[in-house]
Amino acid sequence: MHLEEDKSAKRLYIAFTQFKRLKWKHKPIEGLRFSEIPVLNCIRDSEKGFLSISEISNTLDLTSPTVTQMVNNLEKKGLVERQVADHDRRVVEVLLTNLGCKVLKEADDRLLRNFNGIANYLGEEDTLTLANLMEKIYKYFNEIEK
Repeated sequence: MHLEEDKSAKRLYIAFTQFKRLKWKHKPIEGLRFSEIPVLNCIRDSEKGFLSISEISNTLDLTSPTVTQMVNNLEKKGLVERQVADHDRRVVEVLLTNLGCKVLKEADDRLLRNFNGIANYLGEEDTLTLANLMEKIYKYFNEIEK
């Protein structure tokens, strides 16, 4: 099937590609990169309140060097700090600073405002339909990857 031959597939493709042009995900929050938010969320959501680089790496399915670079950047911005683990001095634990918690809350609030705005714009019925369709698309891509 060529996209030229199937008008509905072509329309779906165009709808998906329009999201690449959106700049909403690139709006900085105190210099925070969009890609750094999952690292902060991962640390905040840990039961211990801190994580090692390897734990962040495993949770987010990123390489340790990538996580190390992100943590270095977050540390320079004052959003995280490192501490030596009590149980093993070779292990470094990463935890959020007060500023990190504040910035992450701002990111959460912005995300919530965005999705509340979408839900209000679409209305309840279309919002639920969109959510159902997106869940189906997610399931489809998971199935074809197997």
